[in-house]
Amino acid sequence: MKNKIIVGFLPKTFKSGLATASALLLFAGSSHAALTLVGSYDPAIPPSANVADQSATFGSGTGSITSANVLTLATFQGLVSTAFTNGNGGVIDFEGAGDSIGAGDVFTTSAFGGRTLSFTDTADAGRNLTINDFSGGSGSRLPISGINALGNQQSINFNSFSLTGGDPADRLTHFGMTVLQRNQDVNFTVIATFSDSSTLTFNQVSMEDSDNIGVAVNSEDTFFGFVAPDNESITNIAFSTSQFTAFDDIGFIVTPVPEPSSTALLALAGLALILRRRRS
Repeated sequence: MKNKIIVGFLPKTFKSGLATASALLLFAGSSHAALTLVGSYDPAIPPSANVADQSATFGSGTGSITSANVLTLATFQGLVSTAFTNGNGGVIDFEGAGDSIGAGDVFTTSAFGGRTLSFTDTADAGRNLTINDFSGGSGSRLPISGINALGNQQSINFNSFSLTGGDPADRLTHFGMTVLQRNQDVNFTVIATFSDSSTLTFNQVSMEDSDNIGVAVNSEDTFFGFVAPDNESITNIAFSTSQFTAFDDIGFIVTPVPEPSSTALLALAGLALILRRRRS
């Protein structure tokens, strides 16, 4: 029989040491700085030279997914700002002085409400995502926050979402990210997958440059935002594009497991008493 350590029966001092050791191992395996979180998505203030222009629309869904799972930019901005204040989410704008991405495109956030979020990008093997200075408008792409953005990828496949700290049953429920328009036609789709295997597909969006349709450059930066079905979480987000482009402002919200209300606790206590009487 294999040896097992039952943490619930360990002395409190030992459990504290075990937790500390686990935390040290976690950070020892991370060779990069945590990405800084802020509370504002796409701020319309300097030094930003650009803002997101449109919200992607619902295309199709499987399972329980409907158009109600799609969030507009304005709605998401309010939700993520409140979440940041409450320690339940935040925005990665890539402007943090120590911001970097780990080898293999591993993203790890700074702490929020005692939690950290990590995830990976497994698309385009051999072409790691990098945080680049786009203030000069490379390919006419301009960030929507500050000067930096994720650069030069045709596709992104975010997965392996993992929350550490907080309640083990907390789940990633909201996500938002903006694709920057560039000086070439960019066609792309976004598919989100959830823990119940349902999927959300946005309508294919074409962000065309001014040479083709007379639309000014940087007037079609597109925001993608969505929320998981009730009691479910986000497990995969796939961006597929026709051109190399850039992405900015990754925002997310974690739904904490609600604590039992006093009424619910009283009801459970009453039920336990009834069951005990029946057995006696």
